[in-house]
This record gives sequence, C-alpha cells and structure tokens, in this order.
Amino acid sequence: MKTVISLAREEFLGGLRNRWILIYSLSYLLLAIAISPFSLAGLNILGMKAVGKVLSALINISLYLVPLISLITSTVAIVGDRETRYLEWLMSNPVSERAYLLGKFIGLGLSIAVATLLGFGVAGWFVILFLPPEDVSKYFLLISVALLLSVVYIAMGLLISVMSRTRYHALGTGFLIWFFTVFIFDLLMMSFLLSILNDPLIATLVATLNPIQGIRLNMISVIDPEMTFLGFTGVGELRENVWLVLGTSQAVVIGYTILFAGLAYLQLRRQDVI
Repeated sequence: MKTVISLAREEFLGGLRNRWILIYSLSYLLLAIAISPFSLAGLNILGMKAVGKVLSALINISLYLVPLISLITSTVAIVGDRETRYLEWLMSNPVSERAYLLGKFIGLGLSIAVATLLGFGVAGWFVILFLPPEDVSKYFLLISVALLLSVVYIAMGLLISVMSRTRYHALGTGFLIWFFTVFIFDLLMMSFLLSILNDPLIATLVATLNPIQGIRLNMISVIDPEMTFLGFTGVGELRENVWLVLGTSQAVVIGYTILFAGLAYLQLRRQDVI
C-alpha cells in the first residue's frame, strides 16, 4: 500500500504540473468568465431559468472536456514511462504491476479531480451566491457525476497506453476514441437506434453503452428531475423507467472502468518490461 501511495503521489504532483491539466483548468476559467455575466444578467430577465441554461452549458462543456483531458493525460502515462526507461527501472525494484497501475490510476484521477473542482468552482460562484442551499447541492452533485466520467476514460486511456508503442500512437488512438464517443455516436447512432428499435426505452438503454450518453442522462436528471428534456415522444415510458436508465448507465460506467483497468493490468503483466 505504501508503494501505491508513493506512486500515486508522484503521479498526482506530476499531473498538476502537466501543461494539459493547466490548459484544462484555464479553459474552465475562461468559460466561466464568458458565462457568468450572461447568467447574472439573465437572472434579472428570466429568473432562475437562466441558471438552468448555464448549468446545461456547463454540462455540455464537461462532456467534451473531461473525456478529452482524461484520455490525453492517461494515454501517455505508461508508454511515456516505457520510452524514458523509467518503467524498466521501476520494475527492477520490488514494485508489482498492480501497484504501479493502481498508483497511476489514483494519481491521474486525483489530479483531474482537483482541476475539475477548481474549474467548476470558478464557473459556479454565481450559483453559490444566488441559489438556495438545495440547488447548490445539485450543483456539487454535477461535479461528482463529471468525475465519474473521468474515471472510466482514465481506465480506457491506461489500456491504450499499455498497448501503444509510442506516445504519438497512444495520443492518436485516444483522440479517435474521444471523437467517436463524443461526436459520431451522438450524430449517427442515436437516430439509427431509434429507427431500428422503434422503442425509446430500449434505444436509450442501448445508448448508455456509450459512457458519455449515460453520464449526460445522469447530469441532466440532477437539474431536471422531471426529465422534461425528453419531450413528448416516448416521454411517459422513459419517465416511468428513469431509474432503470440511470442505474444502467452508472453500472455501465463502473463495469467499463473495471474491464479496462483489468485488461490494462493483464496486458502489462504479459509484457517483458525488464
């Protein structure tokens, strides 16, 4: 356990110095500066509806940025150590593959969590000032859901990193996966699923196989418990089974995390590092 904590601490401190993490935090800061004045002006015109619109904007931002930064940092984590021969030196010491991988996972998760908390904190200062306590708690629940999304993409990135020969190969693969899960699936798969399944509930359950879709539903349910965003088509069936959809999406995210981390561990053990 001491080895895991030491490796996690090293990865965490390195992550805080990572330029991608800094860019990630800065992006949230700039977006917060851009969003907040409009939200405050909207409070005078639209009332609390303006806050909902801003929270929706933050949800969309998170669904783009959190997977991207998680993949960028994790895909180079192990292959980078291999290229610098740090992994070879580390494995020549009494350090197991499990401890090494767990340390990487925890350290990366903590560094991204800190950056996300800072970004959401700056973006949400108006929420804390202008919303009642129960709505403030919803805002921080959004943060925890966003962090759940980072966990699955870190595990995915570590698997890519173990299997990649170079950093460029790892980054390229990570960008392709990010582009597919964020854009291609949304634009093509949802309409395709609805057309062939002809059942909004089943189509939604299948769509949660993409972790971004599942996390999106969980985040929206935080600020819109009535699920009015579903509209009129199939709204009754989906509302009646909303906990099934949300529970399935969370189980998928946890399952993917365990699967990717387990595959990364098995792949690392098969490699002749020393």
